[in-house]
Amino acid sequence: MKFSPKIERKMAFMFFCIALLANSGFAQNIKTANLVWKIDSAVNLSTNKGVPYHAEIKTVKDKKLIWTQKGGERVSEYTVVRVEGDWQNVKAGGVVTYFLTKDGHTCEMKFEKANVGVTITIDYGAAGKSKFLVSTINESAL
Repeated sequence: MKFSPKIERKMAFMFFCIALLANSGFAQNIKTANLVWKIDSAVNLSTNKGVPYHAEIKTVKDKKLIWTQKGGERVSEYTVVRVEGDWQNVKAGGVVTYFLTKDGHTCEMKFEKANVGVTITIDYGAAGKSKFLVSTINESAL
């Protein structure tokens, strides 16, 4: 079946709009979704040395954060005190900082997606900072 150029343009525009709406339905807002951030390597920012490191961090909306290390042998749960920034879609660029507490100690975790990929920077204050490179981000059914 042959359509006129005008009809073809309208159909192409409608297809584009439908694809755009379908993709936006899968956007994951870091503050409202339960996400799993898989980590493959770490960089100590004090020494600037990278090392292989495998872990995952689960962000439970803007309520808590669960950090699993050593294949599940070490699990740390943090309470979110507040969140700065607004990252509406983790597939696009953005930055959000979680202010956390655990057993009376505080720290900050900065989640960021830029040209170099997705990173998580943890600031322990006087104890130093670490930076992790994220390989995948998935939604979790926590």
